[in-house]
Amino acid sequence: MHADAADGGTPARSAEELALRADALELLPFVLGWQIPAEWWSEVTEIIEALAAAVRSRDLDALRAALDDLALIDPVRAATRIDHTDPPDDLKYRVNRLIDDLGADADDDDQGRGRRR
Repeated sequence: MHADAADGGTPARSAEELALRADALELLPFVLGWQIPAEWWSEVTEIIEALAAAVRSRDLDALRAALDDLALIDPVRAATRIDHTDPPDDLKYRVNRLIDDLGADADDDDQGRGRRR
């Protein structure tokens, strides 16, 4: 559970931050099922790293930008390509870790408000 800033703890999350984090939780599982050209995975990895850094630093502008960038990677655009690959194992690990971190934080936020998921 997060303490209030007045108590010297982490400030409570704003409605905007909670919405962006929910968007990330909604989008990230799709990444694990993407099959895109192999050369696209390095860009996806960079975006996931930026997303994780934005979540850690609570930088809403960077979080929004990373989510927008990730949403632009569209596996449908690559539908006619034949060199599709699954996500690399290290990227799967990073995405799953980020999903777990976001989910654990969401549970903390809900319990702090007296609600359970």
